[in-house]
Amino acid sequence: MKLQWGVRLIILILAGLFILSLGRNLVRLWRAGDRLEQAEEKVQALREENWQLKKEQQFLGSRLFFEQQVRDKLNMVKPGEAVVLLPPAASLRPDQEEEGTQEELDLPVWRQWWQLFWE
Repeated sequence: MKLQWGVRLIILILAGLFILSLGRNLVRLWRAGDRLEQAEEKVQALREENWQLKKEQQFLGSRLFFEQQVRDKLNMVKPGEAVVLLPPAASLRPDQEEEGTQEELDLPVWRQWWQLFWE
């Protein structure tokens, strides 16, 4: 009888160790699946970035970009064209003083509307 209890105890301990090992392996596989999904998402993001960079490289190597840079940086024009220089944006609003002072413009929008209709 004692021998049967000893065998049962050993089998029970081995079964418990087997279940623990199986549980650890399942958790490890589950985490590996998560890492695989993350890696696939990263690969997809890198593919999209690569596509954007190739598109940008193609544009930067094009004649259109070259002409745009020559016009913008060197102020060069094609024969028959004229360069138009605009004044800075601040000088485009000469009526700013008529609209209100800087203090009035710093007010919240709701307060400006209140002053417009009720003051």
